[in-house]
Amino acid sequence: MFLEDYLTTLKEIAKRANVSVMTVSRVVKNSGYVNAETRKLIEAVIKELDYRPNEIARSLHRSSTKNILLIVPDIENPFFAEMIKGTTTVLRQHGYQSIFADSDGEIGNEKEIAERALSRIVDGVILYCPRAESAYFDFLSARVPLLVVDRRITSHAVDHIYIDNKPSAEAAVDYLIANGHRDIGLIGGPQNVLANLRRKSGYLASLKAHGIPVNDQFMFFCGFEFEDGVSAFEYFSQMEHRPTAYFATNDLMALGFIQQAQEKGLAIPSDISVVGFDNIAMSRLISPALTTVDNPRHDMGALAAFRMLKKLDPTVEVPQFSLTNRMVIRGSVRNIT
Repeated sequence: MFLEDYLTTLKEIAKRANVSVMTVSRVVKNSGYVNAETRKLIEAVIKELDYRPNEIARSLHRSSTKNILLIVPDIENPFFAEMIKGTTTVLRQHGYQSIFADSDGEIGNEKEIAERALSRIVDGVILYCPRAESAYFDFLSARVPLLVVDRRITSHAVDHIYIDNKPSAEAAVDYLIANGHRDIGLIGGPQNVLANLRRKSGYLASLKAHGIPVNDQFMFFCGFEFEDGVSAFEYFSQMEHRPTAYFATNDLMALGFIQQAQEKGLAIPSDISVVGFDNIAMSRLISPALTTVDNPRHDMGALAAFRMLKKLDPTVEVPQFSLTNRMVIRGSVRNIT
């Protein structure tokens, strides 16, 4: 269920009953004062509309909605799709329904969606790779059970799950250097996203450790989409002296880069080598398959679900997960030593 659909349902009930959405929310949540006559009218409208699955009607008799709001920056991105799969599977097994909302990577959208949860239409909020400032999470977590995934939070008041991507990014560039490459391009994502900044830091750290000067012209920053990888290829292809290898800070960009290179008649890895990051399913389906860094996003999503459930029910047992990145060596890198 998407958040917009849920809110539309509340608005329709409010319109039919000639009351405010907040009054409907109080009846749904069974909290706050609503006079008996108004409550009876709202319950009658809910019954008349007969929504299925009728979570609203069931909520009339309990304080919990059994709904968790999941906010992602791009619901179409395979990275988030697999992370969400891990979350929704666990939540469903424990009787909870997921409500999805796509912020489109915009901080304003992210805040607006999250604050709608304060009306108590959900029991908790999970934010995936959020871009809002850290102080905002303190504000939100004081008002609703909150978990932040794939973002380092310094506040002890905000629960979060985070893997530092710098060491694994450094290992990916080390691998290119071990295969003889010294002119290495960086295809980087948005500069306001922590994961991208840490992957960039790993790139720079590897060059420094091997005594390779940093060439600012060899770094191209864009979005995280397939089309951004295409743009990166066009950028690098105009150079007279081009890199022999490239590190992309996510697989979608790497795949866009490779496809454009192949369309222009270049062979991977004979002409250029490419390493990605995330190990999305598509990375092993292309030819040659993409060498990349595996990011345990499914387990991160599952752990997020268990940690949220623990907030709502202290008796829930949270399993141990090994959240570590690892290199996946395939066929997109050539040894030129």
